[in-house]
Amino acid sequence: MKRVDAPGATGSNLFTTGNPSLGIPATTVDDTIMNALQEEIVAVVLDDGQTLDQTNTNLTQLLTAINNKIGLGGTQQTFTIVNNTVTATNVTPLLFNSANIKSAVIEYDIHRQSDTASSELDEAGSMRLLYDAVAGNWRIALNSNFDDALVTFTVTAAGQVKYTSSDIAGSNSTGTMRMIIRTIKQ
Repeated sequence: MKRVDAPGATGSNLFTTGNPSLGIPATTVDDTIMNALQEEIVAVVLDDGQTLDQTNTNLTQLLTAINNKIGLGGTQQTFTIVNNTVTATNVTPLLFNSANIKSAVIEYDIHRQSDTASSELDEAGSMRLLYDAVAGNWRIALNSNFDDALVTFTVTAAGQVKYTSSDIAGSNSTGTMRMIIRTIKQ
């Protein structure tokens, strides 16, 4: 990583605000230092297997990459489980690009309920995904604990995790899946 060496930098390559009354200029922030900072951050995000967010709406990509590197598993994400979903539907945070990702571990919990008192369903578990380069597809292994939220997971050859869900009694049903995702790159 480059240290600042633009006009106004200190002798030990640090930034300074300068001192206008003494004629000492502030450090110039030039393209070389900004490009160095940008590319250092980009390298960490790309090495984590992420695609850069060009919309600038995901402001946690560096944090997620660092957490993944040190084993914290990234930030917690939330997804809505829709009641009585009979057609396999994307779990949008769980899409893995086999060009970058070799495997993933997802720790999750699911809570489903409706306005009927006996319709509360909870589950906690983990899923492991592995890309099989010879077969050209993803494999999934599930370990579910603590009852069953009646949600079934599958994975496509393209690395998209999908779900189906049963119909729970009552009306006003809600379902929430919280997850922490860890990946291992190719």
